[in-house]
Amino acid sequence: MLMSLLKRLAPFFSASRTQERIPVIEGGRRAGVWVSHETALTIGAYYRCVRVIADSLASIDWRVKRLRSDGGCDIAANHPVDRILARKTNPFMTAFAFKELMVSWALTWGNAIALIDRDDRRQVSGLWPIPPWRVTIKMQPGWRLTYEIRNEPGGEPTVLDARDVYHLKNLGEDGIEAYSVVTLDRRSIGVSIATEQHGESLFANAARPAGVLDHPGKLSPEAKDALRDDWNRRFQGAGKAWGTAVLQEGMKYSLLSMSSQDAQFLESRKFSVIEICRWVGVHPYKAYDLDGMKYSNTEHVNRDFHNDTLSPWASRMEQ
Repeated sequence: MLMSLLKRLAPFFSASRTQERIPVIEGGRRAGVWVSHETALTIGAYYRCVRVIADSLASIDWRVKRLRSDGGCDIAANHPVDRILARKTNPFMTAFAFKELMVSWALTWGNAIALIDRDDRRQVSGLWPIPPWRVTIKMQPGWRLTYEIRNEPGGEPTVLDARDVYHLKNLGEDGIEAYSVVTLDRRSIGVSIATEQHGESLFANAARPAGVLDHPGKLSPEAKDALRDDWNRRFQGAGKAWGTAVLQEGMKYSLLSMSSQDAQFLESRKFSVIEICRWVGVHPYKAYDLDGMKYSNTEHVNRDFHNDTLSPWASRMEQ
């Protein structure tokens, strides 16, 4: 049974994981940097927002329940689907790992898709995630919805009917396919990446003092290089910043660069956290931005997170 299942799924997973490249989104260059679904997760605030929603939802038990005549319900622990949803989704993934992956895909790509595998009796026997960047959703004649899976280059695509697909989707324009959040938010993410790169460059190349050394005489090219190298050796880098310079032979130093505060660097980084939280729908507190947080309002923030963020996603997953 397992071997036949793997053979059936082989086209979905045959591409090498080390060679397959997640595509860069169309028009993905923003703020001078390339924005993709991979680079977006290098931003700490974005990664944390996705992680806190995915982990919170993955921690919730999915159980199959039977309704009683009195209106109550009981957990159907012996039902095969209950085992798939609550313990082992497929031979390689726990239920937690499956839910976490599906929610993270839906939060970034907008669509999270999995194959509903069935045994010889047409009973559900497992759920297999399919990378959303390899899926094209099409409406066929007769209002038949299909999912076309791109396989290895040159290979024939695999077409799945909608009844064989579990599709968790984010907000979309037609109720069939969702928007990619990273695509919509690429400007804010691009600014965040550019800000991180600016900070990296600032601390890697920060010579303090920084500016122009004015020598009263004329220096040879070799002397210029030696003076520049000595200056950088003494003052360049975060560990040597703000050192004391001793100038000789009538040299003068002129400050040219702006400070991080003058460029509002720290303020820009802080605003990027709030902007990303706004896009994903998470209070900045959940991304460890603790400004304005007190013991008195923590309970209200957690309640809002449950009502405004987790509850709608839980309804999407259940339905």
